[in-house]
Amino acid sequence: MIRAGIIFAAFAATLAVSPARACEPAEMKPKAGVLRGDLCETSWIVSPSDQARVSSARALAPGLVLQGLRRGNACMGATSYVIHDCARGESLVMAARGYDLYAPERAASDNRLEEKLYRAAGRKAVDLPALRKVAMRHGVSDFQTVAKGASFAFGGRNISFECGCKTLFPEMEGKG
Repeated sequence: MIRAGIIFAAFAATLAVSPARACEPAEMKPKAGVLRGDLCETSWIVSPSDQARVSSARALAPGLVLQGLRRGNACMGATSYVIHDCARGESLVMAARGYDLYAPERAASDNRLEEKLYRAAGRKAVDLPALRKVAMRHGVSDFQTVAKGASFAFGGRNISFECGCKTLFPEMEGKG
């Protein structure tokens, strides 16, 4: 009986550590250029095991656009968020937060952050400083402001954040 218990315990221990070894990202073949999707989505291969992606632009509120920046692979990496203020022509980049396939609480935390940003953006007279405070209350501590026309270094490239405003809020005459 003890022997069966030891075998079962060893088997259970093997199962407990197996998922950590189970995630091995498939090697990606580098391609020249950038793949483009709908609503300003872009992605490119950084290395055989690393991809960079700018998510589709989503309206956070009138004149405010939210996009995600994700760098990594299927197993792990980092996600940042960018909020564009189309009227002022500024973008607020929130520091990267790591993600791990075997840490679903991080994805849940990111979803809560997005929900809080959408809820705050629904209020009157919301601006980037107010949304920054919401993110700070949710644990984000590092921010960068990017002015209109300036580029942002991400995934080995310099990217611009003007597409979301021009696409979702063209009536602002490209101010963002």
